[in-house]
Amino acid sequence: MKHLILIITFCTLFLGANAQETIELDGMKFDLKELKHYKPYVADSTMLKKLPKLKSKGIGNENLELNSLRVYSSKEKKSFAKSTYYTKDKNGFDLLSDSTSLKFFDEKGKLKWEKTLKGKSVSNCFLSPDGKKCIIELIDYLSDEPADENRRLLIFDENGETLLEHEKWPSINVSNSRDVVCYRSDYRYTGSKADKKTVYCFDLKTNTGWSKTFENDVVIMPASFNGDYIRIRENETIHNIYTRNGDFIVKLDYEFLKGRIDQISDDGKYLLVSRSAKHNLPTSFDVYDLSTLKYSRTSYYDVKEDVLDGRIYNGASFVQNSEYIIALTSIVAPWTGMVIFHDLDGKYLGHRVYENIKGNFYRPTAILLNDGSLDVYMNGEYFLDNIKLDNVNTLKYLKK
Repeated sequence: MKHLILIITFCTLFLGANAQETIELDGMKFDLKELKHYKPYVADSTMLKKLPKLKSKGIGNENLELNSLRVYSSKEKKSFAKSTYYTKDKNGFDLLSDSTSLKFFDEKGKLKWEKTLKGKSVSNCFLSPDGKKCIIELIDYLSDEPADENRRLLIFDENGETLLEHEKWPSINVSNSRDVVCYRSDYRYTGSKADKKTVYCFDLKTNTGWSKTFENDVVIMPASFNGDYIRIRENETIHNIYTRNGDFIVKLDYEFLKGRIDQISDDGKYLLVSRSAKHNLPTSFDVYDLSTLKYSRTSYYDVKEDVLDGRIYNGASFVQNSEYIIALTSIVAPWTGMVIFHDLDGKYLGHRVYENIKGNFYRPTAILLNDGSLDVYMNGEYFLDNIKLDNVNTLKYLKK
């Protein structure tokens, strides 16, 4: 009997663990490992051919063919969204007839809401970390606006209610945390020069938004991984730093920084600036105390002499869950990139070289794990590697 109980217990645990490996959405099973919060899962043609029952399901037009299917996940897999795009002809497009079925599910795969978007397609979807809201980039082919296609920004809550809609061809930036979105109407489509000077932000934590208008042309983007800090750049030279709720912190001039702002630490204490190789000077990065603007880096070990061979740093970021490791990227040869790690004072911790890199090897996103290893992503688009730095006690940098 004892052995029987053990066998039953083992089978129960095994089946339970196995059940966690997939999620069923709308009658279809997906591998949870393939559902990433930083990019959509895109069904391939083989999978689409196996879904004849989905033809025009929910659209109300039997003449439409299934064209594409995407699945989006929140960071902790607390919710999922599925966009299914239908076209009149599988070999072409009839934009006035094409439609999208958009569905939102909870962490167990239960359908919370669905929408039929006639004459529209979803170009991207971002789910908030709490799993309750989603940010949608939409193309509206039926718009009366004088353009081939009208881009819209929509934010829905967990019940499918609209929290925000912006229709003027928004150019948007979503924080890595997926709970702050900053946007601006694209003046190239609106024809209004005033749109080049006005920016907007919406906080999904508080469901509140704010906007500011400047004297000069501006670009806006989240400046920290957690979305708590926003950078608004004027005329390529002035950097205005705000909190996520629109409170002004500081104005910085390029001549003072002499480099490009890469990031603000999640706690708002430090500003990270990288400099390219110039006039036979080595590439470097600088760290400033954001409250005093005091320059804080003290050590200048540079890997240029070892492996960089005069090439420049592409981008830099603070390693999440650390106090404080800095990750930088560099292209060291054709299709070969490197990620280099330093601490706050500039002490060299190690590097890794990667061959056959994908596309733009620019901004690293690294996370310090509790075992001292680092998960490294690139450009917020794909997982690069899990690495352990040789002869370095990275646990001493673990965020307290």
